Amino acid sequence: MIAVALAAVGGAFAFGALPRLRARDTVRDETIQLAVPSVSVIHPERAAPEQEIVLPGNVVAYGDTPLFARTSGYVKQWYVDIGARVKQGQLLAVIATPEVDQQLQQARGTLAAGQANLRLAEETAQRFTELRATRAVSQQDVDTAMARCGRTRPRSGPSRRPCASSSSCKRSSRSARRSTASSRCATSTSGI
Repeated sequence: MIAVALAAVGGAFAFGALPRLRARDTVRDETIQLAVPSVSVIHPERAAPEQEIVLPGNVVAYGDTPLFARTSGYVKQWYVDIGARVKQGQLLAVIATPEVDQQLQQARGTLAAGQANLRLAEETAQRFTELRATRAVSQQDVDTAMARCGRTRPRSGPSRRPCASSSSCKRSSRSARRSTASSRCATSTSGI
């Protein structure tokens, strides 16, 4: 009986444990084989396209520089094409500015008229001041002439101090200095 029990236990062991031991050995061998890396190397070659793909898109510059006109006018000459490489200070275009040129001429004319009026007022004030000493004109006439010239009545004797210009003369002078027609357009940075 013991012998039969031992035989039954031995048969169960052989029937159940041996296949597991064999499977464990097989898995270990496969794991060792798979642990070695294998690399497949191919050399790419150009092949004929099987299908052409057309996709919508826009090409945009990496950087762009906005150009703003400092004056209104018309492009008279264009020296650089769009997308061309430029250097700082390079002349890009010449702009014809007839309206600004006309405003400049008008401001210069107004300045000249204002300066002539100022000289006339100064001379009149000086004459009236000298005539007041001889009592040929009234003090009111002297005051009016001085007011036109832009200075106050002198307290004693004629004054040789230059008159301050009238407000319209001052405005015309500032306008003429400011309105120099810039008709050249140059770049401030280098690039494309």
